[in-house]
Amino acid sequence: MKIIDQTPFFNNETGEISILDRGKAMMKYGASWFKEVEGQKQVITVLGKILDKNHTLLRNVTPPGVEAIFPFILVGPAGVFVMYVTPLNGMFRAKGDQWGTVTGNTFRNERTNLLTRTERMARAIQVFLHRQGYS
Repeated sequence: MKIIDQTPFFNNETGEISILDRGKAMMKYGASWFKEVEGQKQVITVLGKILDKNHTLLRNVTPPGVEAIFPFILVGPAGVFVMYVTPLNGMFRAKGDQWGTVTGNTFRNERTNLLTRTERMARAIQVFLHRQGYS
């Protein structure tokens, strides 16, 4: 699998993010930014073991004319897939447009619906590709 990494503040030579750059990135992108980047590394390791050279992973890219950073865009023979990697763990339930945590028999809606967020990212990439002439 080929990886095109445009992670802000990421040093391609060392493969790391310096402490100073970590602080800058967290101030710009939020406190959870570094944990998300670390979570991405774990997913990349797994994807690297199962995907061949026909796949390209675009990491933390911002397509021209789009304001958002897209954590993962996987391009391969089966198509284009948008993935959102998060460091969250626990039991989650997705039902309809609801997304939340499950503790025992109790369901609690989460403020940030990761399914909706990922769907919006995928739709933005679809619109971007259509504008570029791809169907």
